[in-house]
Amino acid sequence: MQEKKNIMIGIDYGTRRVGVAVSDDRAKIAFPERVIPQSPMLADVIVEICATRGATTLVVGESLTLKGERNSVQDDIDRFVADVSSRMDIPVILEREYWTSQEARRTQGMTETNDASAAALILQRYLDKYAERTTGFEKT
Repeated sequence: MQEKKNIMIGIDYGTRRVGVAVSDDRAKIAFPERVIPQSPMLADVIVEICATRGATTLVVGESLTLKGERNSVQDDIDRFVADVSSRMDIPVILEREYWTSQEARRTQGMTETNDASAAALILQRYLDKYAERTTGFEKT
């Protein structure tokens, strides 16, 4: 019997660029996918990526201060989430993210794919929590 695919898309939302990551079809491992320039058409592009990939969930990095307070980017993220949510019939999850762009730069140096790597870090953190919730065991 073939296992049902469970593909998740991760987003590192930025004011200039947006990183996109995709999981394997069992929602275990996140991979950097691409970097998209910020534009008024961003929601259209993300909805198309989700449809093409057959995504079951969209995970968007929630940008808060270290104190857990909203920052100016979070207002833009909330508008983006509302826009894509109204166009898709899949859950859109906010995953708290701290320093993912810096972590991507630290591990791979400054490259044009840093934002996609940051998206993969956000998505992987969610996938790890998702695995714990669905199996009852911590991911090893």
